[in-house]
Amino acid sequence: MAPAPHTVRVFRFGPFAVDARTGELSQAGQRTPLRDQPLHLLLALLERPGELVTRDELTRRLWPADTFVDFDRGLNKAMNHLRDALGDSADHPRFIETLPRKGYRFIAPVSLDADNHESAAEPAPPGRANSRVWLAVTAACLAAAVVTAIAVDAGGIRRWIVGQRAVTHIRSLAVIPLENLSGNPEEEYFADGMTDALITTLSKLGEWRVISRTSVMQYKGVRKPLREIARTLDVDDIVEGSVLQAGARVRISAQLIKAARDQHLWAESYERDARDVFQLQSDVAEAVATQIRGTLRPRDQQRMHATAPANPAAYDLYLRGRYHVNQFTLPNTNQAIVDFQKGISIDPAYGVLFAGLADAYYDLSSAYASPREMMPKVRAAATRALELDERLAEAHTDLALVSQAYDYDWTGAEAHYTRALDLNPNYARAREMYGEHLFARGRFAEARQQLNRAHELDPLTPRIEVGTVLPSLYEGRYDECVRRWSGMIGGMPEFYPVHTFLGIAYIQQGQFGPAIAALERARQLDDGPWVSGWLGHAYARGGRRADAARILAALQKRAEREYVLPYSIAIIYIAMTDHDAAFKWLERGYEQRDEQLTLLKVDPVFDPLRGDARFADLMRRVRIDR
Repeated sequence: MAPAPHTVRVFRFGPFAVDARTGELSQAGQRTPLRDQPLHLLLALLERPGELVTRDELTRRLWPADTFVDFDRGLNKAMNHLRDALGDSADHPRFIETLPRKGYRFIAPVSLDADNHESAAEPAPPGRANSRVWLAVTAACLAAAVVTAIAVDAGGIRRWIVGQRAVTHIRSLAVIPLENLSGNPEEEYFADGMTDALITTLSKLGEWRVISRTSVMQYKGVRKPLREIARTLDVDDIVEGSVLQAGARVRISAQLIKAARDQHLWAESYERDARDVFQLQSDVAEAVATQIRGTLRPRDQQRMHATAPANPAAYDLYLRGRYHVNQFTLPNTNQAIVDFQKGISIDPAYGVLFAGLADAYYDLSSAYASPREMMPKVRAAATRALELDERLAEAHTDLALVSQAYDYDWTGAEAHYTRALDLNPNYARAREMYGEHLFARGRFAEARQQLNRAHELDPLTPRIEVGTVLPSLYEGRYDECVRRWSGMIGGMPEFYPVHTFLGIAYIQQGQFGPAIAALERARQLDDGPWVSGWLGHAYARGGRRADAARILAALQKRAEREYVLPYSIAIIYIAMTDHDAAFKWLERGYEQRDEQLTLLKVDPVFDPLRGDARFADLMRRVRIDR
């Protein structure tokens, strides 16, 4: 018998070795599986060290001929992943040199290990005697191997499947922002909208923790190793992918990765007509959920599937509106309202448009306009949303906020919060707002539970992290507040609320010097009424009454031309011991539905007023104990 041909098994270069059979990259005994495209890219270069390998050659090797993809972007992304794994740099390459507009060259010395065992040669067809063994081995290999297939289903979806079918033991998940492959910045809203929809749909099952949009969006356009992202977000697995609109077709690709090992578990690509984009995102979400769960029960499918729009243009306007409302600026919030209203004019039966409109109105009421003006609009939009689709957790949350801060219906508010969390247990905003509702009622242990859970779901949002300490402030645990908020400042030095709350905690300790320093820093970052009111309060308590009077006069003048929190003026009068003036502004706050009045029961700033009959009357009308 002639000897079996030599087959290259391991390529060695620098401190690395690559096993061509297993796809593992090893360094100093540490093995890391490479994903498919970076692996094939590296092997193509290692097979021809020192030679130019053109972009066209690499494209043909990495993708089938009929693949629907932006090849340049896809190749660049695979190269970026590969360079991250090797610790290489395009500007100062040790291993891979870029030849602009041509291709790449592997420039480091490469050595080869080869097998010459019979197992490396192509096996002969099995005879009758060993056919059962052969079938068993083949079945085992197929069960264990990563399978690659191309198919067209009855719905007209083109799929490229690379992965295993039953991914289990997933406890936590993050969906990294889908990459916009169109090359058109004006279509970022579409990629972000698909990301948001995928997160929302996966969140509704509630059997695993899904990281909130506001945390994962911090990784938009950021190149970081997935292991690092997973450690920061404290998740087991990551979904990443891309969106490409080309003419009348839309393609979404997604892959599920075991982050700790950078192991590629599953991938799938879907393509549909642009008019079917709503169904497209639903297909992707259901496919990911099926990979995690294995099977979906009818109840799971019902929870995941939202009501479809009657007109695809309405869904596009919903995505645009969500994109703008998530920018958290006044111009974007106003544009979101325009987008949602346009969508409603096209499809007035599409409930999510009304839910988005309610969110936008609430953002205006909490930052830019009088709640007396905006809260009825929030109520009307959220109520209509639930009339059309009772399963909208966002609309239940908005109605909870209206019930609490505008109607002072605390029981009704809690019912809406609990319903929202039943519909979407991973909805961080509902947990955050419910936590604030609970500590306002003096239920501090329950509040901590909700706020800590919100932080687990949205770990990179400073507002939520700072908010986890609020129950301690209203319980009177000021030393803990100073310690924890002081410790947060290094990680969020430009986030003015952490400086403000630190100043408030210092005030309650009677440390007016540090309080003023913290609040002056907060005012450098934001000169809004809330910060200014607390700085004026600290000045007055610290003996600087002239400085307090200047802030008070400025706020009162500002209130003549725009909405100013009455609370901010009232707390300066409290510090100046002018209780009549303080009650005047608190009464105005009641009339305008200043949300700070929901803290009447627990906020220590009101302690000097608690023996006054006027305060008891205000508490009765705000109905906190009911």
